[in-house]
Amino acid sequence: IYSSASNPAEREIKEVEKTITTMRFDMTARYGCPITAQQIIWPWLGRHAGWLRARYHMRTGGATAHKNVFDVEYSGDIVPFGETVLFRVPKPAHRQTHGRKWHKADARMVRGIWVGKHDESNENLILTPEGLQRARTVKRLEPDKRADVALLKSCKGVPWATESRQPKVSKPVQH
Repeated sequence: IYSSASNPAEREIKEVEKTITTMRFDMTARYGCPITAQQIIWPWLGRHAGWLRARYHMRTGGATAHKNVFDVEYSGDIVPFGETVLFRVPKPAHRQTHGRKWHKADARMVRGIWVGKHDESNENLILTPEGLQRARTVKRLEPDKRADVALLKSCKGVPWATESRQPKVSKPVQH
């Protein structure tokens, strides 16, 4: 058995912790305010650090975990973690969402905070004041607009609920 220092799992955890620390300090520098465990972005740091490790860390055999599983290197575009971006809101076929009718001239690009990619669909995951959104199209803003503190503080959404639709609530059982 391994001592804690030589345990491969412990080494991986340490590497993920280093990535989280780096992303946290990067966000602190860009936003000009501390990133703390009380903020909604905190659990997303861990999720994204693990996601990055699986796609970009070269393992002993010379391939990433992603390459070992899918037999191809990851080639998707990503944005710096926590950056304020514009994302395209998908227009439903029936042009009605949450009681609001979409018109052809309506703006379909909305601001949000980029927190990663969906594991299965590779869609971008974006936090908004309304909650988590998934989008195929993301556009970066001008450098001076990539860190909207007010937007960051108003966002909602957690990594363990990566569906961007309302959860289904079952009816109570009648006795």
